[in-house]
Amino acid sequence: MIETFVFARELFLKTTPFVIATIIDKKGSSPREVGASMIVTQNGLAQGTIGGGAIENEAIKKAKSLIEENSSSIEEYILTDNTAASIGMVCGGSNKIFLKYIDTKNKIYLEIFNRLIENYKEKETKLIFDLERLNIFANIDGEIFPNETISGNSFQLLVKDSIKVFVFGGGHVSKAFVKILDFLKLNSVVVEERAEFLEEKDFPNSKRILIGYEDIDTVNITSDDYVCIITRGHTSDSIVLEKVLEKNPQYIGVIGSKRKVALMFKNISDKYSKTMLDKIHSPIGLDIGAQTPEEIAISIAAEIIGEYRAAPLR
Repeated sequence: MIETFVFARELFLKTTPFVIATIIDKKGSSPREVGASMIVTQNGLAQGTIGGGAIENEAIKKAKSLIEENSSSIEEYILTDNTAASIGMVCGGSNKIFLKYIDTKNKIYLEIFNRLIENYKEKETKLIFDLERLNIFANIDGEIFPNETISGNSFQLLVKDSIKVFVFGGGHVSKAFVKILDFLKLNSVVVEERAEFLEEKDFPNSKRILIGYEDIDTVNITSDDYVCIITRGHTSDSIVLEKVLEKNPQYIGVIGSKRKVALMFKNISDKYSKTMLDKIHSPIGLDIGAQTPEEIAISIAAEIIGEYRAAPLR
């Protein structure tokens, strides 16, 4: 969600009035989660999505009218079963959406955006929606800005960065995979020990780290990160895997045949707990019969989406 506030700050500095529309509650069928946001200007949708379709279209119309009125509101949009069926959904549902008008003459909002952007990486950073006063506040490690009383009817949203995916290896699969990560708007870090496999033209939107795999202890991988090990061979994959296990990331995927996987697990099974080993997805990716680098890349991306969306994987 941090991208929303970065974009909001840019609009504010351009003195372009806008509305931030955020899902604060949902019931039944809905394509986006609570906390999903979009930004609407007088020209229409400018950034993000709350799921598309009829509900988003109605919210955009309402947001544009709020900009003209210089006001905010909370709206509940109901998608009936009949309407849902007409667009291919199994059943209907409802979304409650907070539409917050941002007046670019009020510098308080700029300070809120600045505080969220500057602190979210190091501190627990939340955006508070005061549902009675129709206002927003920044909550930085429990310190509220602006320092005003918030009503009992409020909603807090944790501000986080996009998921970060570490890709070890810069070969054909990695090149195809990182393009998909770019499309999904996920952050990627490509780590290679061969300079010729780490060229900017192949990974223009990624952070690139040139380092020997034996020295990756210095690479800052956190427990929230996702790791895909797609190096040139079994030996380097095994080196990376053992070092990555020590960092305990959210997801670990290792490319390879079933035979290679069995051998790799045999070599490390007595070094790590079952909980740690259960984090390893290998062969990496969903089993869709993928063969080409592009197909394998899609299968890996699908597995990662399933992981961070907590979807059942088959």
